[in-house]
Amino acid sequence: SPAHPPTKVIRIEDDIIDLDFDMDDLDFVDEPPKPSAPITTPKQPPALPLSHRPLMFQARELVIKNTGDNTLVEATHSMNHEEMDTFTYPLLGGQPARAYQQGAIQHCLFQNTLVALPTGMGKTLIAAVVMANYARWFPDSMSIFLAPTKPLVAQQMQACRGMIRALYNRATQLSGTSSSRFGDDWVAEMNGQTLPKKRKTLWATSRFVFSTPQILQNDLKTGTLDTENAKRIVLLVIDEAHRATGRYAYGESIDALHSLYHGSNAAMLNPAQPCRAAPFRVMALTATPGSKISAVDDIVQRLHIAHIFLRTEESIDVVPYIHGRQIEEVAVDLPPWLVAARDCLASLMQRSINILCNTCKAMPNPGDLRRLSGYQVRMDRDRFMNHPRAGGMDIGRISGEFTVVISLAHIMQLLSEHGLRPALTTLRAWDQEVARARQKLGSTTRAKSDC
Repeated sequence: SPAHPPTKVIRIEDDIIDLDFDMDDLDFVDEPPKPSAPITTPKQPPALPLSHRPLMFQARELVIKNTGDNTLVEATHSMNHEEMDTFTYPLLGGQPARAYQQGAIQHCLFQNTLVALPTGMGKTLIAAVVMANYARWFPDSMSIFLAPTKPLVAQQMQACRGMIRALYNRATQLSGTSSSRFGDDWVAEMNGQTLPKKRKTLWATSRFVFSTPQILQNDLKTGTLDTENAKRIVLLVIDEAHRATGRYAYGESIDALHSLYHGSNAAMLNPAQPCRAAPFRVMALTATPGSKISAVDDIVQRLHIAHIFLRTEESIDVVPYIHGRQIEEVAVDLPPWLVAARDCLASLMQRSINILCNTCKAMPNPGDLRRLSGYQVRMDRDRFMNHPRAGGMDIGRISGEFTVVISLAHIMQLLSEHGLRPALTTLRAWDQEVARARQKLGSTTRAKSDC
C-alpha cells in the first residue's frame, strides 16, 4: 500500500493570508504539525463576517521516515516528492487542533486504518484531509469515498467537496510547486441512476468519486471501470465500515482491486500469512465497530486493516469535545388515509391469526395487530416448528399462515415508517408471485393465495 515518502524536512514561517472567496465560505487553517510538537493557536484578528474572515496558516516541521518497500507504489502511481514533504490539516474557525483527529489522520496516511470514533467527532473531516493530501502527493490518482446508501453518498460529497478543494488549492499555492489547481470536474457522484456510459466517463476524468460500494463492485466486474483507471485508485474511504462483513460489497470491491495486482486468487486469505500489499490505501470509518471480537476481526480481514484507531466518549482526548445531549421525542400522527390502509392490512392478517392462535394453538394471541412485529412472529414460528402441535392441520399450511402474518407485518411496518411507495411495491411483488402461482399450481402456499 502507499508507503512513506522520502525523509525530508520543511520549515515555513507562520503567516496570515487572505482567504480566497471561492472555497464555499470555509474558514480554517492549513497545518502540517510535527506529531510530538505542542500545538499553539495563532493570535486571532477581530471577528469578521464569514465571507471576509482570514485564513491563518501555521506550518510546522514534519519529518517522515521512509520504511518499507515502495516499488509497487512507485510503479503504479506518479508521486510529487515536493508535496510529500508536508501534509495539511485545517483548524476550523481558528480552533486549536484536536489531538485525536491528528493522530487518526497520521495513521490513515501511512496504514490501512479502521477509525472508530463516537458520532459527531469529525470522522468526515479526517477523511477529507486524507483525500486532499493524497491528491497532492499522487497527482494523477483517484480517491473513492464509499457509503452504503444513495442519501449518505450525497451527504458525504456535500460535506467533503468544499474542504478538499480549499485544502488542496491553499496547500499547493503555499508550497509553490507545479501542482495544478483543483479542477471543476474532479469530483463526481455515482449512484444507480447514473448510466454506465456516463460512469465510464466519470471514472476516467474524476479524481474524487463518491459512490455506493455496489457501483464500484459492478463496474469493476463489467469493465465500466477499466483496469487502467482502476489502477489510478490510491485511496478507498469506507463509511459505515461495520457493514463490511461476509460478502457485502465493501470487501468484494477490495478483493477485486487486489486481484488487479495479484491475480484472481488474491482474495483467498491465509490466516497464517499477512495479505500481499497493493498500491492503494484503505481508510474505514465507523461509530460502532462491533460488539463481538469476531465481528471486528471479520471487518479487519475483509478490509485488510493494519491498525485500529479507537476512541470512546470516555477517552481522555475526546471528553473535552463531548457535549450534553438533549433528546426530544416528537410524536407524529399518521394521516387518515395511511391509518385506513394499515387497518385494512390488519383485518387481512386477522384471518391467519385466528387459525394460528385459536385453531392450531401455534402462537399466543398477539393483541393489537397494528403493532405486531414480524420478528416476534418469526420467533413464535421457530418455537412451533421445533415442537409442532398441528391440531389436525397440515404443517405446511400452518407454515404458510405464519409466512402471511410475517409478510403483512413487514408491509405494515414499511407503511408506517417509510410511507406508501415502499409498502405498495412490496405488496405488488407479492401479488405477482400469487398470480404466477395460479398459473402453475403448487408453486406457492394456499395461505398466500387465500390472502
